[in-house]
Parts: sequence; structure tokens; C-alpha cells
Amino acid sequence: MARKQTSEIKSLNLIAVFGAALILALEVWNLFSLNRNHNYAGWVDHTHQVIETSDELLSTTVIAESWARGYVMAQDPSFLRVYYQSKDVIIPLINQLKRLTADDSVQQRRMDTLQSIAMLRLNHMDETIAFI
Repeated sequence: MARKQTSEIKSLNLIAVFGAALILALEVWNLFSLNRNHNYAGWVDHTHQVIETSDELLSTTVIAESWARGYVMAQDPSFLRVYYQSKDVIIPLINQLKRLTADDSVQQRRMDTLQSIAMLRLNHMDETIAFI
């Protein structure tokens, strides 16, 4: 009978060790999953930052062009204040997008092209304003 109790105790100990190992494995998996999800959340946030900065760049550029056209049409110097304010924000926004996409060489080439086009358009608007 003592042998039966010893055998049962060994079985219970084995079950307890197996259960503890299973719980430990599940906790390690849980931490791994949380870390992976946190990493994904970081990339989602990063993507939203890029999209929001791109949208801000587009709207700022449209505002600058609109107010430059307004000045050309009305020849009212009050239009230039908003044009120059908008113009002063465009290059910093491009630089911010370059920082946000620094890990992607394709995006960096696109940003260089975007910066060249933006500078050409801003120079053209400046020349048009100076001509008036």
C-alpha cells in the first residue's frame, strides 16, 4: 500500500511539473505575441505619421499655389503673407518625410524627386510673383 501511495505521489509530482512547464511555455508564447503585436502597432503608427505628413504637405502646397495665384490675379499684397507662410513649411515637411522614410531606399529616391519638383514649382511661383 505504501508503494501505491509513493507511485501516486510520483505521478502527481510529474503532472505538477508538466503543468508548470506548460504554464511557463504559454507565458513565454504570450510575451512573444505581445512583443510582436507591439511591434506591429509601432509600424501602424509610423504609417499613419507618413500619411498625415504627406497629406499636410499636399494641402500646404495647394494653399501656397492658391495664394500665389490670388496675388497674380488680384495684385493684392495681402495674398503674399499666406503664400510665404505656406512656402516656409513645405521644405521642413519634405525633410520630415525623408526622416520618416529613411529605412526605405525607394521612398528616399521618391522624396528626392518630390523635393526637386517642389523646389521647381516654388521657384516658378517666386518668379511669377516677382514679375508682377
